[in-house]
Amino acid sequence: MLYLKKLTHYSSCLPLMFMALVMSFGKISAQETLIDPELWLPEISVNPCEEPIFLENLPSEGGRLCEQYPNYEASPGCTIANGTTTNFGANTLIEDKNYIVNGHWTINVGKLQDFETSLVFRNCNFKIAPGAQITVRCHNNKTMTYDGCDFFSCDQMWRGIVIEHYFTVLGFETPTFNFTNCQIEDAASALWFRNPSLAVVFQINGNTFNNNYIGVTAFKDFGSGAPQWMSLAFLDNTIGATHSLRPFYSPKIPPGWPRAKGGVNLSLLSTSIGSVTSSNYFFFMDYGIICENSVLTSRHNTFDALWGDGIFAKTSSLTVIGGNEFIGTMSFPGFTPTVMQNGINAFSSDLNVSGNTFRDRIRNAIYSRDNFNAELITIDNNFFEPQTQESRYGIILDRSAASESALIPAHNQIFQNHFNSTPSDNLRVYTSIFVQGPNSASDILDIYENQDINLAFGDGFITNSGEGIYVAAENADNIRIVDNDIKFTGNVSPNSQIFGIRYGATYSENCHIDLNSVSGEETTSGPDQYNTFAGTLIHGGLSEVSLCNNSISNGKYGLRFFGNNDYPTISENKIYDHEIGLWINSPVELGYHDGSGNQWLGNYSTWAAQKEGLLSPSPTDPISVRFWVPESDMVPYLPPSSLLSPNPENEIDPMRKWFRFDLGTMIDYCTSEEPIMGLNGFETRIANGISTLTGANLWDARRNVYRKLLEHPEMITPGSPIAAFKEAFQNTSVASFAQFDAYFRSATRFPANEQEGHDNWLLSMRQKQIQSESLLATVNFDMSLATPELVEQVKILNEQIALDYGGVLSAKASRSLQLTEHLNIVFSFNQNLNASNTYEEARKTLNAIKIEHLLGNPMLESQFQSLAEIAAQNEEEVGIAKSEAILQLGNCDVTSFVPENRERQKPINPSKIESFALFSIFPNPGADKFIVSVPNAINGMLRVSDLTGRTVEIQYITNDQSEYTVDLASKPTGLYNFSLFHSSGKLLKTIKISVQR
Repeated sequence: MLYLKKLTHYSSCLPLMFMALVMSFGKISAQETLIDPELWLPEISVNPCEEPIFLENLPSEGGRLCEQYPNYEASPGCTIANGTTTNFGANTLIEDKNYIVNGHWTINVGKLQDFETSLVFRNCNFKIAPGAQITVRCHNNKTMTYDGCDFFSCDQMWRGIVIEHYFTVLGFETPTFNFTNCQIEDAASALWFRNPSLAVVFQINGNTFNNNYIGVTAFKDFGSGAPQWMSLAFLDNTIGATHSLRPFYSPKIPPGWPRAKGGVNLSLLSTSIGSVTSSNYFFFMDYGIICENSVLTSRHNTFDALWGDGIFAKTSSLTVIGGNEFIGTMSFPGFTPTVMQNGINAFSSDLNVSGNTFRDRIRNAIYSRDNFNAELITIDNNFFEPQTQESRYGIILDRSAASESALIPAHNQIFQNHFNSTPSDNLRVYTSIFVQGPNSASDILDIYENQDINLAFGDGFITNSGEGIYVAAENADNIRIVDNDIKFTGNVSPNSQIFGIRYGATYSENCHIDLNSVSGEETTSGPDQYNTFAGTLIHGGLSEVSLCNNSISNGKYGLRFFGNNDYPTISENKIYDHEIGLWINSPVELGYHDGSGNQWLGNYSTWAAQKEGLLSPSPTDPISVRFWVPESDMVPYLPPSSLLSPNPENEIDPMRKWFRFDLGTMIDYCTSEEPIMGLNGFETRIANGISTLTGANLWDARRNVYRKLLEHPEMITPGSPIAAFKEAFQNTSVASFAQFDAYFRSATRFPANEQEGHDNWLLSMRQKQIQSESLLATVNFDMSLATPELVEQVKILNEQIALDYGGVLSAKASRSLQLTEHLNIVFSFNQNLNASNTYEEARKTLNAIKIEHLLGNPMLESQFQSLAEIAAQNEEEVGIAKSEAILQLGNCDVTSFVPENRERQKPINPSKIESFALFSIFPNPGADKFIVSVPNAINGMLRVSDLTGRTVEIQYITNDQSEYTVDLASKPTGLYNFSLFHSSGKLLKTIKISVQR
């Protein structure tokens, strides 16, 4: 560390004691400012259903600092009596001294009139008496530094170092407290930051905090309840316990002693712990970080083998991003490994968790509870790797303690996380995502694009149960589970209950379960392979729930319904290789107007749907077997041929209409046992089975094949079986092709083309589709090509396609037709974004658009480019680097998104930069403009902020430019901080400027 003025080097401690007598402001009673840890700990709630598993007590002796100094003696004049106040002169350096502190020692750094003063203790040792405390007071613009020092006690614990700053504006510098490369042990709280001033910079780097009850405590105990900004660099520190704590210094024993309670404890502050390039290591304590009523960002920290929580947040705003790691495995030889209760325990707090890893012995990786006061919970791009029987949940959102009236409008999101467990006899019960409690009509919960949800269990455990995604809530509206990938492996007992997606919300509306992939493990054939794995379980009083475009395979049940569900929409799903494709064991009303296009293939049972406990279907009627649920007017079955009528107005059973577009209706008429996978299987199945169909069965099969051809004309290849089957429509003796075609046109509103024109019409329509999709792909690849002319061209093509279809669009044509409207939304969105938007607001807006895209609307890269601009404008204010937070759209159709390349150049070590040569500022008279001169040797950022910490302006510093202009003409008068940051994120220097008019 370099200082602005030459330091006075003291060769002994005697002059210090002389100054204490000459310059003292008077002694301060040791009892007036003593602080105890229990006064500043929040009430911490634990999961009432789970008892913590504590490691056996750590050793009490061996390897402590006290034992490393067996013959410790104080340097001459360095024995501090209780109640001593020492006033150090300007620019003092003290090196290589041994202190004995026998009580409360107050240190005043410089005189009041000295506004550029430094006090440095370097390579000094401090042996502290039980219950003693060191209080450091930095008046005005002072710098206090401890570098390479050791602090310890030998008998009982001591209180710690209390840092107090009383700031008076005498110049344009900033007071600084530096605590670097030190070891500090045996304290109630090693460092106490009491009411840290907005103007003070705290740098706590490269230290070891060991065997302290709390490592660092920082709190505000005056003024309003709003969190106060604290400029803190807390980097490369190790905080934990290798021993049981020493006896406490008072009879009032704090909770949890003799275990270490926590690494960092914050109250009513706004700050960050860690950085993109530097990390802290927390281990063997109850809690890594504790924060109450605070705004905290945790970056790149490691939380290892903690008995309670990695991070506990109460009524706070918590951001955990950029490579934090939560681990539950560490143990000492001979001791039982610990189990971390929660990686993150957020109580009634806003939560943003992104880019972190949770692995091994963690009971609940992320536990957000009683979050009815939270406006935004975002959990994305995290990795979950449970491996032991203690693991229970990946993500929990628990609102069960809240009434719906207490909720505030929120948009909560869980997306792009990765869950992976390896098959293990130890992993018995695990749920990757669990949501409990109400979600009001004004709330939105999106669970989308979560990958590798791998439910891997050990063999034969009767208690096996688990879900990939489980929603268990009342009044849970607007929950959207979209595009998740869930797998099940393992051979559990028949009594187990495993569900890919379990939706148990009651009294819910507007719920989507769309575009998900749920698959069991392909093993032997027959019902034994399925155990009790269910792809999707729906139970409760749902209303307006949609299950669309899901792929569900290799389970006992594909879809299983319980309870009274009003008009669910079941469309375009692929239900493959289950014992029972659809199981309904309670009255269910299915909205037949919205259901179509499902495929029920290769199910082991002779039926795809049945109702439990009632009559078995007739094996001689292939139509009624597959979709058979008796004793209801609104159940999915196709009637026998005697009830079939070509007149749609005379349909007796409405469910026949609901299933008329299901591929399963056609597949059941075919006798081939070959699985229908891809084009060849599709053609072969029809060719082998068509000869067995007679009467109305053949008529119904032709109708389905005809529709399939209209949607997928590329499946018609010259000379193929399906092409021959198409020609057979004209030669039927049961129902003429003209009768069939007229019925089909009236039922589906397709144009009344003559047969001889069908081939040309299909070819023309397909060419238009290909041209439209090609233009859409071009725009997705390069947004600069999205000209008004191109948009108009796509619009005309899609209108022609819509006209050819008679108003009924295929899925691809429908998405293409939305392009014009979507581009207008994007352009409007871009124009409305400005510097006043915070990153979270922009992210919330874009994620809302993104989820709509996953439900069928196209997504374009320009939206993410706009978000990148907003993040760049606000990255310092919100504490999130653009390269960490912004997702870029890849060359995709609907659901593929890829993160931006996160590779970075290795930064220059900012400690090698001369502080006195960093930058200077001089005003341009009369214009409120300031010229900032920066030596062209660094890359970084210049941040201008007011005294509240709010960012006013950000300019990026490059090594090819030396002068930058800051215009504050539109800003109010007052003091402004000009802060220079290295590209690594390290604060290099701050200069304070006064704007007066």
